[in-house]
Amino acid sequence: MGNIIKRYLDLDYAEVLILVVGIYLCYIGILRYKERKQGEAAPRIRYGFGLLFIVYIVFLLELTLLNRGMGLEYRLELEMFWSYKKVILEHDLELRTQILGNIIAFLPWGILLPLISEKARNFRVTILSAFFMSAGIELMQLIFKCGLCELDDVMNNTLGAFIGYGIIMIIGRIWKKKA
Repeated sequence: MGNIIKRYLDLDYAEVLILVVGIYLCYIGILRYKERKQGEAAPRIRYGFGLLFIVYIVFLLELTLLNRGMGLEYRLELEMFWSYKKVILEHDLELRTQILGNIIAFLPWGILLPLISEKARNFRVTILSAFFMSAGIELMQLIFKCGLCELDDVMNNTLGAFIGYGIIMIIGRIWKKKA
């Protein structure tokens, strides 16, 4: 059936790369504008983390949406913890791997977002943005029939961002103590 990029956007990987670079240049422009307006310069390392975050988002969308073929039916699972029950009761190792993969997939969200945005250093901002990003991905999987739309994935992704946020906050505290 082909992947969603080809079917709906008719983009190849070179065009996606150009799009990513364009988004990054817009990001740099916004940072520069804010610097001039506020009269202070953002740390240059923030530019690198911004690029890394954009590449991460493209990778995340590629993994969860863009490179999947369309199915024939809508797939929806609204029961909370169904995957955990199946792992515990049936010892489903493949599903356990998927759960861990969903948690790991959003670790970078919780780590990188606070590094590029002052507002995202607020716990609620980071966690809510991860929740809404994950819910958006799941909704798109349902709309485009390219995966199982499930609440457990949203919960696992948000947990991953929570863990990532905790990791970066601990590293930040250690860094400040040493400085």
